[in-house]
Amino acid sequence: MLRQELTNEAQTWLAALEEVDPEGLTTLELKARLLTTRGGADRARAVELVKARAEQEKELAKRLLLAELLEGLGHGVASEELYRSCVRESKNPEVVLVLARFLGRQGKVDEGLRVCDEASAKCPPEVIGYASLAVLREGRGTEAQCLEVKRRLEAALQKASRATGLLVCLADLEDLRGRYADAERLYREVLARDSENAEALNNLAGLLALRAGSREALRLANRAVEVLGPLPEALDTRALAYLAAGQTERAVVDLRDAAVAPSLSDRALALIRFHLARAYRAAGKEDEARRAFQQAQGAGLSVQGLHPLERPEWDELEKLTAGKH
Repeated sequence: MLRQELTNEAQTWLAALEEVDPEGLTTLELKARLLTTRGGADRARAVELVKARAEQEKELAKRLLLAELLEGLGHGVASEELYRSCVRESKNPEVVLVLARFLGRQGKVDEGLRVCDEASAKCPPEVIGYASLAVLREGRGTEAQCLEVKRRLEAALQKASRATGLLVCLADLEDLRGRYADAERLYREVLARDSENAEALNNLAGLLALRAGSREALRLANRAVEVLGPLPEALDTRALAYLAAGQTERAVVDLRDAAVAPSLSDRALALIRFHLARAYRAAGKEDEARRAFQQAQGAGLSVQGLHPLERPEWDELEKLTAGKH
């Protein structure tokens, strides 16, 4: 209900939830999100509710969720303090990578990469690779920062040449740098070793859909859905392949299904709404396209957050939205 901006209906269901699970973390999250949607003093109240719960909560996993919630509510300082306290409390060396990703989302790329590098002595190289890529992607890392991560990945590959996860990271990095032919080659190398590697299937399908719209993109996307199941990221990629193939109605169905998944992050939902706007526009449904595009913008998505190959579509949707009188 909240994602569809049906706040009155959401309040009704929240009241029922509060009766049966008044202390539940999900109850708190939904209440905070509803208050934030209302804005003004209610937004400030939402932050205070989450901060108060964080001070009382002893379980590390729940404290991390509360830090993520504070971040989602736009309270960066409080969320960073909570992330750092979780790192201090945890005996798991990989928890520090949650902080690294947060730093990337805050635009502190150098600091996030430094945290990843320092954690490399205690964490598996593939885990470090995925975290470093997340820092670069979320923080929009520079070419120099990308090259430094590439150096680290290649050094790790010299020690573990059969580590397909590291190859996927390297392919993702080349995609991020705009070196699409190199990325495609690396994804294919992964699939030559492991034909059911879900990440390589999904990422190569998305890249091909954006670059060439080939039949292969849809074949790979369908295979990724078979391997992964109907997860939002797999449905989103298949929708891109459907769009590239001109099958707009099928794209809309996949994107609608992806948009209602409860596990979606706000950013992932915003991206799906942008893709839904693209699909509606391609189907000639301009009012629906405008609405989905405005929802994506309202959720914080910007043109800089898109894959470079999709940015022309953003420009077209902006023109469509501006052209409505």
